[in-house]
Amino acid sequence: MNKEKFFKFCYNTSPKDLPETVIITPFIPLKTFQDKSCVTTSFKGSLFSGIMTKVKSRPFAVIFTGMGDRLAADGIMLMEGSFVKKIIFVGACGGLGKASMGDIIIPETAFNGEGFSQYHDESFSMKKVFTSGKYAPADKKYTNSLEQFASGKLKTPGILKKGAVFTIGSFLAETQENLSAIEQKNFIGIDLELSAVYRAANVIGRQAVGLTVVSDLPKKKPLWSNPTATDKKKYTKNRNKLIELAIEFAIK
Repeated sequence: MNKEKFFKFCYNTSPKDLPETVIITPFIPLKTFQDKSCVTTSFKGSLFSGIMTKVKSRPFAVIFTGMGDRLAADGIMLMEGSFVKKIIFVGACGGLGKASMGDIIIPETAFNGEGFSQYHDESFSMKKVFTSGKYAPADKKYTNSLEQFASGKLKTPGILKKGAVFTIGSFLAETQENLSAIEQKNFIGIDLELSAVYRAANVIGRQAVGLTVVSDLPKKKPLWSNPTATDKKKYTKNRNKLIELAIEFAIK
């Protein structure tokens, strides 16, 4: 495979155009970042779209990957021939354990529970998933730097948490039984991308960290439930804060 040509197909730009720091997001619209920075270039390929932008003359890129582990991870793997050194994942997760709606979580590590088919196989069991899966770590030094930085920026006590998240391969696998098994393993959140994101960054030798906001509590207040006014306000406020943190950390 000619990775440079495939990069061009997926991104409609050259890997050499990417700066040292990149924010990737599976669902936050690019316009949200455009409104908070000075865009120099935009691009839209067959799979990924993004912007080259800067704040205080410091450049970074923001890439929209769409939801799911494979797209996000392949997008990172294609950065091997670029100048990218640092990757900041900005997304959402379902909160488990001590996590509350609107909390901001820095995932130190993510468990590989990827793979749609395994959850809908006749012989499925969470025990098999836990036995076959592995943890993918964020870059430790970069994560510690992010935690220090975020702690100094967030004024509301208790909203910043750090821990392990579980990357699941199917929304429909988030049954009460499966969620309870995942929670019993002390995971603080559940998402769709992070284990693949961290693994891909590790493979190509880049530093990667994650910033996620708790968008729902799948055991008690799932995505399809109507959030209270208080929960909605906290989520919206901290989602905006999450974006600001990512930008400020990117230019740090």
